[in-house]
Amino acid sequence: MELKRELAQALEEMHYLPLLPIQEEAYPLIMSGKHLFLQAKTGSGKTAAYLIPLLQKTEPLQNTLTAVIIAPSRELALQIRREAEQLASWCHIRTACVIGGEDERKQINALKNAQIITATAGRLLYLFQKGYVDISHVTTLVMDEADQIILNAQAKEMEELLTQLPQCQKICVSATWHSRIKEFMPKRYEKLIADEGWNENIASCYIETEDRRKTLDELLAHLPVTSAIVFLKHRTEAAQIARELKQQGILCAPFSAFYDEHTRRNTLERFRKGEIRILIATDAAARGLDIPDVSHVIHYDLPEDTASLIHRAGRSAHQQNTGTSISLLKPDDTSHTAAWLRTNGTAMEPDLSIQNDLSTPLIKESKQKAHVRRILIRAGKKDKIRPGDIAGALSAILPFEAIGTIEVQDRYTLVTIPDDAVLPERIDIKGKSRKIEESKAQ
Repeated sequence: MELKRELAQALEEMHYLPLLPIQEEAYPLIMSGKHLFLQAKTGSGKTAAYLIPLLQKTEPLQNTLTAVIIAPSRELALQIRREAEQLASWCHIRTACVIGGEDERKQINALKNAQIITATAGRLLYLFQKGYVDISHVTTLVMDEADQIILNAQAKEMEELLTQLPQCQKICVSATWHSRIKEFMPKRYEKLIADEGWNENIASCYIETEDRRKTLDELLAHLPVTSAIVFLKHRTEAAQIARELKQQGILCAPFSAFYDEHTRRNTLERFRKGEIRILIATDAAARGLDIPDVSHVIHYDLPEDTASLIHRAGRSAHQQNTGTSISLLKPDDTSHTAAWLRTNGTAMEPDLSIQNDLSTPLIKESKQKAHVRRILIRAGKKDKIRPGDIAGALSAILPFEAIGTIEVQDRYTLVTIPDDAVLPERIDIKGKSRKIEESKAQ
């Protein structure tokens, strides 16, 4: 596989090399333009499997939107955008993310320069209908967690988007199959079924218990937990259990669709950093979220089907790590999911000799990123500034290949540059001195 130098450098710095099997297999299919349904276990590297060929195919420094990635949730769309932005750091490819609950004006400005965008279907359709986004040049459409797009009642918006998009390569990505996925795809497409069913890196255990609340306390006290997600059906009970665990000194927080976008994002960020050790969540956290070091998933309430169980359990064991999934079963539970667990899982009891302290933050090693930072230049669209003006001015100070993504907003511009680049406090752009600052934007 031959990769352009800038992309290979980003992959090397972020420790993506050697590529995972699913990434190796998907690359030639996507590069050849084939329509593709890609099914692989949660945590197997599916996102990079399509991002790497997308970045390889995308021409740098164009102002044309060529690739759209649809996700079923805001959190997943943001997560994909973060990964895309890091990989695109040195490729001179601009990315953007459009989701509800964000500043519409900033999103519209970012769209004008983006070549690859991540979005939720409803938000992108809204911006398209308002005339704020041009999708006429899109050559690749990715539908990530395609089955969840259907289950989240977003199929109608997705179908409407498909009628507006030009003929383009379509890629459906999922950990499980849903019959309606065929509605998103042309009649002929390739299937890459890398893995099916349960991730063998996740131990599946169950406990028969009359008192799930007591059992949960025992598990949290005696399991060798780094970080864990406890899944419940109802947000009110999740909030109640989170309050009780906090009173016991456990660093935990509730997570559900009830909370606003800012609160959910802040909770997930603190969980990623290890400031929160236990997430008490509804199925709003069951899909697509890539959070390192989740050692245990506890199903306080069983999901309705085994596919949902697989997705929940897949929050652990990402990137070929190991994890443990523990289901709390009522002795009289005769559901299909309970029967599947009793047949395919292992009965367990907590090892009371182990003592675990969940009252202190977890010290995590930060994930390696490309060695870049973002600067803010006080000049933007209102000053009639274009990306080429910024690149031209910076090229007098930095090598052209060191200038990364350029995102022009109304009154300022964000630019990705190397960590060790030294810049003056001001720079001349179009005959006027402009201030340079370190950006606080993520």
